[in-house]
Amino acid sequence: MSQVQIVRSFIEELSKNPKKHPDRIPADKINGSALSTTIGLPEAPFPKEEFKNEEKTLHITAKTVRPPVISVSAEVSTSSTILELKESLAPQLNVAVPSLRLLYKGKPLVNSKFLTDYFDPETTEVSLQMFLLQMS
Repeated sequence: MSQVQIVRSFIEELSKNPKKHPDRIPADKINGSALSTTIGLPEAPFPKEEFKNEEKTLHITAKTVRPPVISVSAEVSTSSTILELKESLAPQLNVAVPSLRLLYKGKPLVNSKFLTDYFDPETTEVSLQMFLLQMS
């Protein structure tokens, strides 16, 4: 009896009595050769990329959308957050971090997210749009 037949007989038993389903199929329902059948785990490649401990850096250039056009750049780790990126750009602009807004492809970047949430890990250079808010 094959593994498929064992599963089918188990499903048949479940459908006969759905309220009280057995956790085992009675021995008289299957033959002896099926009891010795081992079910192996499927072979899957080991995900090597997840365990790489390489720290990659990302070169980020941010340019203001409105005049006066100001451009700044920073080298940050790919494991950094958007807030950490803003903290590295703010001193170059002489502004406070809360008054700095960064956009990527027209969408605002959220402070609590990581750079890897927005950019491909293989990317080495990124251009962002920047807004400087007037703080009063």
